[in-house]
Amino acid sequence: MFVDDCGIAAKSEDIIDQLIANLNAKNFKLTKEETFNEFLGISYDTMRNGDIHLSQKGLIKNVIAAAGFEKCSHNKLPASRKALGIDPEGEPMDEFWSYTSIVGMLLYLSNNTRPDITYAVSQVARFTHNPKKSHAAAVKMIIRYLAGTSDKGTIVKPATSLELTCHVDANFAGLYRRDPDSSISSAKSRMGCVIKLSKCPLIWKSQLIPTICLSTAESEYYALSQAMTALIPLRAIFRR
Repeated sequence: MFVDDCGIAAKSEDIIDQLIANLNAKNFKLTKEETFNEFLGISYDTMRNGDIHLSQKGLIKNVIAAAGFEKCSHNKLPASRKALGIDPEGEPMDEFWSYTSIVGMLLYLSNNTRPDITYAVSQVARFTHNPKKSHAAAVKMIIRYLAGTSDKGTIVKPATSLELTCHVDANFAGLYRRDPDSSISSAKSRMGCVIKLSKCPLIWKSQLIPTICLSTAESEYYALSQAMTALIPLRAIFRR
């Protein structure tokens, strides 16, 4: 469920119709759509081998159009290897497009079908209050990457069993010498994790660790503990 949109799956359509009838009888006014090929802007396409491909081509097209990048060259990576810093002395952004609007669309995209841009989007999202030219350039790098991979998304493979796996990583003071030494963020580390259900990405995130870690071990431990807050409840659900 997402706000007032709901996807219902059952062994037969009769079961779904009965559920809707029961909810309508309780004064829930539901409208039944025809198919489940698209939901909340996410397309579900069945591939020849039976896998399901989740994509958001329409949203990517809107992002490209909003930035006027219909004829742009393509990037092979969504972000530079160097961390994106505050750039306090940098020139203000002078693009015609709205930084906050495009970053908002990129966040929705990265949170649903494109975990490959999560790190890049997390970086640019830090600067929606005061974007500089360098931050706008980082956004454009993401857009160029998406322009070359607009047909890509998440592939869900049919599973014969439910299996949870978790991958976690963190750096140590990754913003050192990228943010000013006088800024607290210059000593912050970044964590990332992805939890997969039967090899399909289920939950993923990339974020700065809010506290100052004093060692690589501490940043790794923090990342692991954050991942466990999602993994442990999921394990409890599947054990039922």
